Amino acid sequence: MKLPDFLEFEPFRQLKDQMGIPREAVGEIFGPKLSAREQRQLRGPGIEITIDNVGVLEDRTLVYKDRRIILYIRDINQTVRYDDPKFHVSDCDAVRSMRENRRFERFVVADRSDGEFELRYVGSGRFRKVEKRLAVCKYCLHTLRYKGYDSSMARADKDRAVTSFSIEEFFSKYPRSFHTEVPSHTSRTAPVNDYPPDWDMIARQFKERARWSCEKCRVDLSRKNFRKYLHVHHENGQKYDNRPENLKVLCIRCHAQQHLHDHLKKHPDYREFIRLSLF
Repeated sequence: MKLPDFLEFEPFRQLKDQMGIPREAVGEIFGPKLSAREQRQLRGPGIEITIDNVGVLEDRTLVYKDRRIILYIRDINQTVRYDDPKFHVSDCDAVRSMRENRRFERFVVADRSDGEFELRYVGSGRFRKVEKRLAVCKYCLHTLRYKGYDSSMARADKDRAVTSFSIEEFFSKYPRSFHTEVPSHTSRTAPVNDYPPDWDMIARQFKERARWSCEKCRVDLSRKNFRKYLHVHHENGQKYDNRPENLKVLCIRCHAQQHLHDHLKKHPDYREFIRLSLF
């Protein structure tokens, strides 16, 4: 048996897309993980880094280790600039320019949701530390086309997009962690993924409720010699999860079209069903 090349295996590549991992990435999928101390820092003053430590995901959002992050310049030299910095959520033109020009400001990564950032105003050999609300970078919104944002929009529309930007809403669309869902079970509590002893009875009840018809293509398989072509599919792939919302009655053809069910096309029943041309 020849094993598939998982770098080219499309279901695996799609899973990497959903997790925000570049398709060409290999090795340790999530990279180095944030320590407990770093996680506390992200929720507070942030982590001071160089811009070279910031990665870019395929969706153009920014990443540090195993987390999507916000990037901003913390220290402001008041002898050079007086305006407050913007915070960045993507690899926009401004971020790329800073990287290409090897800027050495004290960049900070954060993921606070309240919009408040620690700033240090530097001048005359001193610095003053404050927490202040910053605005999102317009170039970032354009890069992500966030909520339809485009540089050709009217100025008033751009300003509204900036003032209404919600960090929490952004992270709900682009999750902080690559683990977008917390598993329901641990390795100790997870049930064995197998059919329960009364599966045949459960499946028959669902087929009867569906009047022995496929819930997708509606083919009628009520004749006794056709009933073997009618299956009950687990939507989430967990054979022990027999909640009504997780079960769907499908003919063998529609069942074979479900994710990771191509193997059904090799079954003799599938070939017989296709020859019958009932659909």
